[in-house]
Amino acid sequence: MQTYSHSGAISPTGAIGALIASLSAAVLCGFIYAYAFAYIPHIVLNAAVTVVFGLALGFIVAQAAERGKIRNNVIVGCLAIATALFGLYVYWGAYFWALVGFNKVRQVGLYAFTPWGLYEFAAHLYAKGSWSFSEGNPVAGWFLASLWILEAVVVVGLVAIVSQLNAQRPYCESCQSWTDLQRGVARLLASGGEPAWDKVLAGELPALAEFRPAPPGSWMYVRLDLARCPTCEQSRFLTISQVMLQTDSKGKTSETTRSLVTNAIITPEQSAVVEACGQLYRQNLEEDPEPQDSAEAGGSSAPDDEGESP
Repeated sequence: MQTYSHSGAISPTGAIGALIASLSAAVLCGFIYAYAFAYIPHIVLNAAVTVVFGLALGFIVAQAAERGKIRNNVIVGCLAIATALFGLYVYWGAYFWALVGFNKVRQVGLYAFTPWGLYEFAAHLYAKGSWSFSEGNPVAGWFLASLWILEAVVVVGLVAIVSQLNAQRPYCESCQSWTDLQRGVARLLASGGEPAWDKVLAGELPALAEFRPAPPGSWMYVRLDLARCPTCEQSRFLTISQVMLQTDSKGKTSETTRSLVTNAIITPEQSAVVEACGQLYRQNLEEDPEPQDSAEAGGSSAPDDEGESP
């Protein structure tokens, strides 16, 4: 089956709007990050604030790109990096303000946000330090500089990764609209390696009838996800994934997913077959809502870390 890929199209007004929204968020988040970092004395909490800063900016960039209808992941990535760097720049200026205190902010003014002002500020921190792991031992010099570099790498990396939330979400070019994803339309009792999947992946979706719905609690199954255009009947995309659940000795369950096909382009008729599988799956859940013991490949209980079957 042919799979979907973004057209690469960009709306000029949408791109400008996404840029303005992202940079505006970078200013706000930069100030919050700076004052939180300055007034939270615990190093672990400081690290957590750094992660939250990166995640927040990445999420905002993703939302801005979605609303701007940007269907070019490279452009979204560039927007994310620009936003992250600008956010860090604002953070440094705001951190300057936070350290000098409210009484001297007017005296420092916008000098804190100029390149030469930030250079002098960084040089001062490099020599004297600004915080410490223990009282009386401020972190300074190359060790402090290495932490600055690590901070920048973490923030930029998080923003770039999170900004790609819609990297694989199909877009209907005819209706100029993002599709709506329905995850888990059906779960089939299968491992994903059965011969019938060759037919399915070749576009013969009636072959899905060879698989029974996975009972509740199955530790291995194949999940069908369907993305639809909310406006027209033509844009339909199918993702088929093998899912394995594993429970560790503490009872915590983890999920491993392997895609068999991502966003395959299907016709309305093929979509109807998938929806019929979904209806059968839901009926099966209503008739048998409780997990059952099973020794089949898609048995109901997850294996433990040693891979023992239930």
